[in-house]
Amino acid sequence: QDENTAFAKVYGASNVLLHKQKCNADGYVYIDESGIRNMGYMSYSVPLKRFWMDSGYGNERTSGQVSSLYRIDQSSVHITDIPQILAVTAARLLRLPYQMVILAGWLANGIISILLLLTALRILKNHPAGQYYIMLLAMMPAVLISAASYTGMGILIALCALYWALCHNMYENGLQKGKAASAIIVLIAIISVQYAYGVLVLLLIRVLQQDQETVNPA
Repeated sequence: QDENTAFAKVYGASNVLLHKQKCNADGYVYIDESGIRNMGYMSYSVPLKRFWMDSGYGNERTSGQVSSLYRIDQSSVHITDIPQILAVTAARLLRLPYQMVILAGWLANGIISILLLLTALRILKNHPAGQYYIMLLAMMPAVLISAASYTGMGILIALCALYWALCHNMYENGLQKGKAASAIIVLIAIISVQYAYGVLVLLLIRVLQQDQETVNPA
């Protein structure tokens, strides 16, 4: 899923929240802000400079207009899309410049990703090696890019890190009902986004096996 398709899904969901029509019959999302509709060729100097420097451009708002850049696919809205949807909707309600509408989603994704990673680090406060692995993951270029993306991959990666932290903590310190329940909730959230991540249940199974071996040593 590319960035434009991900943004289209988020903006379309925002349209629904604002009681507006989501998209036309061909799947192209209705975009109010002219600046967003005309964001093609962002790699070229003029539109890129205009995006960052010209706050007066692109804020003409017209209903019922689409752009060939933003077409939704058949994927449903996932839990990792919710922060971006709420942020974009809030920016639109406040009638912020079109640049801020776009940046709001990126910022929301980044903030949630950081908070999840910080939570994972806190869970591993007595496990320096585990904290090191989390920090190493957070500093990888692919993760940093994903943290500022409408695809929601930054949040998904952070959820996986949080799940691993919970399982590692229980593996080292014994099974704890609160952390086990949290791990199950996080795992369900991960699998709801991508079924392939169901393999992560093996980590929780290993924790349970470790707990049984401790309670009933051979």
